[in-house]
Amino acid sequence: MNKIFLSTICIATLGGTSVLAQTTTAEKAALEEFAEYSQTGEFTRCINHNMIKNTTIVDNNRIMFKLKGNKTVLSTFPRECNRLSFDRKFNYVASGSKICSKDMISTRYGNCSLGAFETLEKSS
Repeated sequence: MNKIFLSTICIATLGGTSVLAQTTTAEKAALEEFAEYSQTGEFTRCINHNMIKNTTIVDNNRIMFKLKGNKTVLSTFPRECNRLSFDRKFNYVASGSKICSKDMISTRYGNCSLGAFETLEKSS
């Protein structure tokens, strides 16, 4: 009971900064990783799914795909993907050998449509 009461007071007194207090370590790490890149404005519609080494969920609107060959691309969703950054996991089914913009990913809360893939460059 005391913990709930103290948390409520903390959130109430922090006001506008309460969002920062609620950000998880994984979310902070993802945002810090994303900050290491700059967006190029160069887009491609599809990527080969067998080239994907790993993914980083940046937030409810963006996923970074790290590809073989030191390439990183960013998919920004046309609409927010509900609670994606909270659960930090998704599934997708590639049709053929590619994953493309407008393909759907699945989360525990529904499906979300990917956006085009923007090439990212590592900031110096």
